[in-house]
Amino acid sequence: MATTKAESHKTLSLFKGYAPPVAMLTEAVAVIGMRRSGKSVYARNEAAKAIEAHVPIVIMDPVGTFWGLRLRSNGEAQKPTNPLAELPVFGGIHADLPLIHTQGAALAEMVARYNQSMVLDMSQFLPSQRSRFVIDFCEALYRAKAQNRSPLKVILEEAHN
Repeated sequence: MATTKAESHKTLSLFKGYAPPVAMLTEAVAVIGMRRSGKSVYARNEAAKAIEAHVPIVIMDPVGTFWGLRLRSNGEAQKPTNPLAELPVFGGIHADLPLIHTQGAALAEMVARYNQSMVLDMSQFLPSQRSRFVIDFCEALYRAKAQNRSPLKVILEEAHN
């Protein structure tokens, strides 16, 4: 999807002192920093802004924390009118649906075909299962998005895991 000149100059307010252009939601970005420097906070804020801007997202979460996007900062559930309240979580202890390590390709095809946002909580996978899932998901998503070239934000949290 092409970004108009006016859209490319719009900015987001992700956190105090940082307001990147809206167009950045669909760009490849790497966030690197020391422990406790705010990388995950940045990723959560970017995910929330993408959903608010109607850009589908997939969060690959090996730690099992991104289900918390469905909560407000005080720990209460998001209001039903907030699109984060409906963010489906596959896998983990807060799952709406189970996540099976052999389902990577099938879920990627669903994401590409239906522009479905989701959290993929891989916290209960063995390292080898997580690796296989991520490889299958990414390869299938790459192929499927060649057919459906709509915007999609993929967040790979804790990429070293």
